[in-house]
Amino acid sequence: MESSSKLICLASLYSLDSTPEIRQKRYERAQALTALLLSNGYIVFSPIAYNHPIAIKFNLPPGWDFWEPIDTCYINKCDEMWILKDEGWDRSVS
Repeated sequence: MESSSKLICLASLYSLDSTPEIRQKRYERAQALTALLLSNGYIVFSPIAYNHPIAIKFNLPPGWDFWEPIDTCYINKCDEMWILKDEGWDRSVS
């Protein structure tokens, strides 16, 4: 088992060029990778894995305009940022 005491932010695509179905698939990929990293001893925060269920249940907007101040606060607390490089990741505004 690998491990780290550093707080890792797992960045991943969510709303860019998306439909609700695409956002769901992106959430599931971020969730699966977050679980894998956690099971290997990493301390991971994934905005998508943690916030998607809340956004869906309470009809919060999916776009960066809403999530930027929230995610920026979390990102600033992290020691490292890891990127899930799904198709289009390099066009993301965040």
